[in-house]
Amino acid sequence: MHKILAILIVAFISCSSVGFTHSINLSERSASLEKQIKIHFPFPEVTTSSYSKVSIEGYDFSFLPGFPVLPYKTKVITFPFGTKINGIEVKTGEIITKQLNKKIQPAPPVIPLNGENVKAKIKEGSIYESNEAYPSDWVKYNIGAGIENGKHVIFLSIHAFPCRYIPAKNELLYVDKMKI
Repeated sequence: MHKILAILIVAFISCSSVGFTHSINLSERSASLEKQIKIHFPFPEVTTSSYSKVSIEGYDFSFLPGFPVLPYKTKVITFPFGTKINGIEVKTGEIITKQLNKKIQPAPPVIPLNGENVKAKIKEGSIYESNEAYPSDWVKYNIGAGIENGKHVIFLSIHAFPCRYIPAKNELLYVDKMKI
């Protein structure tokens, strides 16, 4: 009985050390990878009526109710499944400041899809009293997982804002390029 117990203990310790050695080898194989993208932006077009409207042809717009409507560009990068993304770094070109005659138009409220005839009144949110640039960063990003071409991958969705707005000063900040 003691011999069987001794053999089981030795076998258990041997299996434990093999598993431990294997995990060390896996961490030694991990590598660091950096990807870089460069984006060149056309200068934004500013039109004015009751509000200023900032647009860049072919770009999407941010539509957060009560916040300024601004253009942005989305880039999606895929990585092998299991990749750990620690963050991103952004370098912009020269920041150009333009004084606007009127405030940038706020996004309208969300309208229900139930078919009711609702008049959407556009209201400026509290952001319009701020001395801080909106959006707060030139780039926002999301990390997700999914399947592409039948393989599990990690998606890095980058939303680059070539224009930022300081509502209290009525100033538009923009850049012509970014390195991410």
